[in-house]
Amino acid sequence: MLKEENFEAGLARGRLRICLWLLLSCLAGAANARTDFAISIAKDGSLTGGSGDGDGWHYYAASDAYVMWFNNGTYDPATSLRLDTYLQIRILDATKQMSVDVALGWTTPSWAATGKSTPPLPSETGGSVSTPFIEEVTLYSGGPIILSENSTIEPHQLVTIPYNPQWICIIVRAKNLNMLGFFLESAGGGGTSGDEEEDGGVQLGACCNQQTGECYIAGTCMNPYVWLGAGTTCSDCKIETRLWDFGDAPSPYPTLLSKNGARHTVKTNIYLGQGLSRDADGKPSAAADGDDYDDGITFMSALVPGQSATIQVTASVNGVLNAWIDLNRDGDWADPAEQVIIDQPITKGTTTLSISIPTTATKGTTFARFRFSTVGGLSYDGLAQDGEVEDYRVEITSGGSSGGGGTTPTPGIYGPQPPSYGYYPKWSQPARQVGQALQGWPESSLYQTGPILADDWQDKDGRPIVGIRWWGCFNNWIQTSPPTIVPTAFHIAIWTDSMGAGFPATLVWEATCTDWAWAFAGYAQDPRGLGVGSSVFEMLFMLSQDKWFYPTTLTGTRYWVSISAIYQGQTNIQYPWGILTRQNSFGAAAMRIQTIGSGAFGQAGQWPPAVGSIFVNGLPVTYPTQTPWDLSFELISTNAGWGCSGGIRGSGDVNGDGKVDSTDMAALINILLGSELFK
Repeated sequence: MLKEENFEAGLARGRLRICLWLLLSCLAGAANARTDFAISIAKDGSLTGGSGDGDGWHYYAASDAYVMWFNNGTYDPATSLRLDTYLQIRILDATKQMSVDVALGWTTPSWAATGKSTPPLPSETGGSVSTPFIEEVTLYSGGPIILSENSTIEPHQLVTIPYNPQWICIIVRAKNLNMLGFFLESAGGGGTSGDEEEDGGVQLGACCNQQTGECYIAGTCMNPYVWLGAGTTCSDCKIETRLWDFGDAPSPYPTLLSKNGARHTVKTNIYLGQGLSRDADGKPSAAADGDDYDDGITFMSALVPGQSATIQVTASVNGVLNAWIDLNRDGDWADPAEQVIIDQPITKGTTTLSISIPTTATKGTTFARFRFSTVGGLSYDGLAQDGEVEDYRVEITSGGSSGGGGTTPTPGIYGPQPPSYGYYPKWSQPARQVGQALQGWPESSLYQTGPILADDWQDKDGRPIVGIRWWGCFNNWIQTSPPTIVPTAFHIAIWTDSMGAGFPATLVWEATCTDWAWAFAGYAQDPRGLGVGSSVFEMLFMLSQDKWFYPTTLTGTRYWVSISAIYQGQTNIQYPWGILTRQNSFGAAAMRIQTIGSGAFGQAGQWPPAVGSIFVNGLPVTYPTQTPWDLSFELISTNAGWGCSGGIRGSGDVNGDGKVDSTDMAALINILLGSELFK
C-alpha cells in the first residue's frame, strides 16, 4: 500500500494514477460549490487509482483507510455548514466480493487550536483517523457483497456540521471498489428543511427515480435520478411506465418528440458504451453533446471522401447497429447512401467496423446518428423497443491539410514526421503506436494552476533546440479537428536535472508559443481501460533564432522539458488539453510538477513557475503501480550542429544557421562562460 508522504516538501514517490471517469471541477468559494473525488481500490486493499479536488489520497495505516482532505477555509464556531453528498459506487472486479465503508469527516475545534495550516495527516495522528482531531459520519457501509459489473450503488445524504471546520475529508475503507462522488457546500446550514427552500442561493427541487419512485430534495441529481425542477416536491415524483433514450443532434434533424425523433424504450441492460440516459424529450445541441452517455462509438480514422473509415463500437449485449451520416450536409439523413451501416450484427464488447465515405461527400462539419437495438430495421427517426441512440458531430476532411499548416498522417502507420525545411530531431520519443491506435492517455498539464508535466531527456550532441513537437489530446474529444475552445498558448520550459534523483531541479529557459500548428494523428488507446479513445493531435512550434535553447553544460547532461497549456481568461473547459503518455523509454518517469520554490535554499515560490523556479514537490506518472511512463515529445535541432569531441564544444557553425561568422563566436563565448569549464 501507499505510504504517507511529507506534506510540505515530499518528493514524488506516490503510486497514484488518474481515474478519468469524468472531468472534475471545483468552484471554490462559491455558494453550493461542487467538490469532486474518485478512487479505485483493488481487492487486496491497495490503491490503484485516485483523483479529486483535494490534496491527494493519504493512507492511514492504523485505520486501513484512504483519506482526501479539502481546505474549507478558516474555522468559525458561529457558522454551521451543510454538506449535500452524492456517491456512485461500483465493483472493481465482478468475480470477487466488495466491501466498502465511506464516511464524511472534518477537523474538530481541537485541530484548529493547534494553529496548523495543514490537515491532520497520518504523521500527525499515528496513522489513525480515530483521534480528537477528526470527526466523521458514515455515508455508506456494506459488504462483503457481490455486485454485477454494471450495477451501481448511489447513496445520497445531507450532513450538517454545527460549526465551519477548517478541513473536510472523505474517508474510505474498502476493497475491490470503484467510486466517484461529490459534495455541495453551503454555509449557514441551519435553515428550514421544506421542499421549496433555497440552499445557499441555489433553488432546490425533487430528484426522482422514475423507475422506482424513490425521491429526495437537492439542487442537482445523479443518474438515475431526474431533477424535476426548482420548487418541485417528492409528491411530483411519479413512476413512469415508458422511459425513452433520445438523441441530441441539432435542428433540423429529427431529435425532438414533436418531430418523431429517434427514441428507444429504456431497458437498463441494453446500451452502447457505459450506459444510457432517460429522457422526457430529445436534447438538440449545436455540438450534439447534450447527452452525457454518447460514448459507445469511437472514430479510429478520419472521414475522407472516397476512402473507408474505421470505427469501434462498444455494446453491453449482442444486438444490431444502424448508422447514418449527413454526407451532403443538408440537415437530414434521407439522401441516398447516407445510411452507412444497415442492420450490422454487433457482439457484446468491442467491435471494429469499416464504413465507406463516397467521393461525393461534402467536406466540413456534419452529424452522424447511430442506433443500437436487439432488433433491426430501424430508421433515423421513430421508436425502438430497446437499446440506445447516439448522435455525433463529425468532420469530413480532405485527408491532406489539417489546419495550422499541418498534414494528417495516415492512421495505422503513424510515426514521427520530420519537417522538410532543414530541421532534424535532437531527442525523439514520439507517440507510440499500438495496433491501429496510439498508446497512452492524456495527462492534464495547465500552466496557470498546475500541475505541469515534465519529462527528462539527454543532450547528446550540443546542438541548440530550435523547435519542439508534442502529442496530446483534448480529453474525451473524438473528432479529427480540435474543439472550439483550445489553449491560447503553450508554455515550454527547460529544467536542469536533480542529479539522478528522478525529478527536475531548476527552470533555466522558457518560451510561450501562440502560433502552434497541429495535425490529427489518430486515436489514443488508454491501457488503464478508462474513458473513450480521445483524438490525438501532433503539435509543432518552431522558435525564432533569438529564442533557441543552447545547452550550457558538457554533452551527456540530462535535462527536463515541461509542456503546459495556457487557457487565458477561459474557465469551465469542456474538453481540457492533456499531453499524451507513452511507455518509458529513457530515464525517470514523467513528473507532475505541483509545488515550486525559489532562491538558493528553495523558499516557497509563487505559481506559475518561471526562470529560476526550483522543483519542490510532485508525483511521477506511473502505471501500473511504480511502472514509469514518459511523455510523447520530440526536440528539433539543426542538421549541421557542431562538434562535441572530447566534451569540448566548438567547431564552426555554433548556432546552426548554416554559415560560420561572428555570431558563432559570440554564441560559443556565451556557452563556454556558462559551462562547467568556467565554474
